[in-house]
Amino acid sequence: MQQLKRFWNNQDLTNQVILVTGVAMAIACLVMGRGLYSVVFIALMFAFMVAHSGQRTKRLRRLYGGMYFHMPDGEVVPMDFERVAAEYVKGQQRKYADRAVSLWFPYWRINENGMLDTAFGLEVDLTGYEDADGLLPRLKKGDFIYVTGRVQAKRRDYFCIDRVEEIRRQETRP
Repeated sequence: MQQLKRFWNNQDLTNQVILVTGVAMAIACLVMGRGLYSVVFIALMFAFMVAHSGQRTKRLRRLYGGMYFHMPDGEVVPMDFERVAAEYVKGQQRKYADRAVSLWFPYWRINENGMLDTAFGLEVDLTGYEDADGLLPRLKKGDFIYVTGRVQAKRRDYFCIDRVEEIRRQETRP
């Protein structure tokens, strides 16, 4: 049941409509005695959902996939999430380990593991973050937030942002 809930929460409104419509059409076809049409509707539904989800993730990476690395001399260097992820997977974990980084993206949700989901493939671990202003409960889907934390290795091919120092609502791109 938890996996179904996670699957449903990871979908945007368009994919939720596609899913509900596809299931309704499949049930209607089964009731009318057209089982083959039911299978066709289910296959089309999953194809549309996968295609739309992939395009949505790519679009969000292009729009909000900017990571701003803080250098020791105080300079802030922008890097694309795709580039950082590619270099990280190809063995440059040490280059990014424990580096201070800032992100700007629209708030989407906090998942069941207590991690802030950016919706473009990166998660922000909120463990240990003291929300003194009480901002997190007041955030709505689509509010732009600015997060500063550290790059943390989870696996050889995956990293997240943890030890969050700051989360603030942002009206315009930094």
